[in-house]
Amino acid sequence: MATKYLHRDVADRLPTELKECPQWITWDEGQPDDAGKFKKFPKGKDGTGDKWQMQHQWTTFDEAIAEARRLNRAGVGIVLPAQLSDGNFLVALDFDDVDRSEEHTSELQSRQYLVC
Repeated sequence: MATKYLHRDVADRLPTELKECPQWITWDEGQPDDAGKFKKFPKGKDGTGDKWQMQHQWTTFDEAIAEARRLNRAGVGIVLPAQLSDGNFLVALDFDDVDRSEEHTSELQSRQYLVC
């Protein structure tokens, strides 16, 4: 069974190094608000959302995919920061409410150096 936010070819689309990081969890979606946005509810290995930040709640990428499909969860995600096999850490930045309709606005330009 396919989950809502899990592409059927996700394993082929992610870099191997990312898939090898053992910091994966599943998540469910909440009800959408008036703007169509919804909350994500992370689920640890034990299926609860209580302690998903704890290392004992993380799984491998393959285990997370299998769990998401088996329980019909909305998707999978990696817990950040994630330490990669070379010792470096993966982090992510999520800019909410950034107007990208005008690429040359000063707000966007001041934030571009953070995006890689």
